[in-house]
Amino acid sequence: GTHYAPNFNRLITNNNIALSFICPKYYIQELNENIIRMMINNTLEKVDFFIVDWKGTNSQDKKHLIPLLEEFNIPIRKTRSFSTI
Repeated sequence: GTHYAPNFNRLITNNNIALSFICPKYYIQELNENIIRMMINNTLEKVDFFIVDWKGTNSQDKKHLIPLLEEFNIPIRKTRSFSTI
């Protein structure tokens, strides 16, 4: 429904992007390199960047998530870097 990941719903509504996988906040600490690799490999198109809801992610989760994402040499963008008008 539209209540799920509202920042990402606004993002895809107002920008020319498509999302492949969205990780809920409660699962961030469970992410590991293998899971992220599977997400990338199961995405049909090239992954241009990871998007992180920076304001919606607490500091402990960021400390876990960002180093994992950096391992893939794919740019990391914050939701606020996109137009949400």
